[in-house]
Amino acid sequence: MVYTSTEKYIADMLIQGVEVMARTGDYPNFEAPVNTDGFLWEYEMTKKGWCLQKNLLSGYARIIDNKGIRRGNGTMVAMKEKFVRLIIPALPEPPVRTLRATIPENESH
Repeated sequence: MVYTSTEKYIADMLIQGVEVMARTGDYPNFEAPVNTDGFLWEYEMTKKGWCLQKNLLSGYARIIDNKGIRRGNGTMVAMKEKFVRLIIPALPEPPVRTLRATIPENESH
């Protein structure tokens, strides 16, 4: 079979995407409602109504928000990191402080 340059390009992009997913452990996610009480899923962590679950057959993990929507799936290591990022609010930016220097006027001696 002869492939066009477009087909080769698409195949290369797909292979690169699979390699990135394998390295990062964070897989593409289709955000959709899921059954949180499935018998194949075990709770690993819960916080603020969100949960991190582990699949008992594959060992992969998923993150489910407080409304039952899957927000992430991938390896347990990657999903634990993502769970923490999603649940713990970002630290507030420190206030910007402006230093103002006063320059003395020329004094006559």
